[in-house]
Amino acid sequence: MLLSPPTQPILSVAGAHSVAKRAIETPLPVLGRTARPLFSMTTAYALRAAVYLGERAGGTQPSQRVAEVTHTPARYAARVLQLLTESGVAHSQRGPSGGFTLARPANEITLLEVVRAIEPVERIKCCPLHLAEHACELCPLHKLMDTVAAAAERTLGGVPLAGMMQQPLVP
Repeated sequence: MLLSPPTQPILSVAGAHSVAKRAIETPLPVLGRTARPLFSMTTAYALRAAVYLGERAGGTQPSQRVAEVTHTPARYAARVLQLLTESGVAHSQRGPSGGFTLARPANEITLLEVVRAIEPVERIKCCPLHLAEHACELCPLHKLMDTVAAAAERTLGGVPLAGMMQQPLVP
């Protein structure tokens, strides 16, 4: 099956950002079904917010500013920052000069901590199809899928937020 080239070229940076955002949010067709990304948009927003807070170490950032800079809807940003605070990744300060900061230096917080603040990396412990003959002895396919999840955990756990601050994540 050949794929035809896109019918409309991307003409601007703003247009490219819009296309990229739609690509992230739009399910991909796979064999007549839709595939979902490995992590939710909420997790992507949380990672961007945490990196931004790391870049602004030492000063509190209001949720509205985090939303603006990370191109996150304001209510979504507020919820993401609340989850980061509840998990101990971020710290919140109330009042007129309040806002959010990282709870620890960016080199001490891993991407895995941020991801886990929003959603767990799903590991497969028992047969997800609930087949009695598999019970908690995974078949080769589910073992492989769990290996992929374990690799994602290792990779994310080995990258500190500071490692993401070396180049801009948000245009």
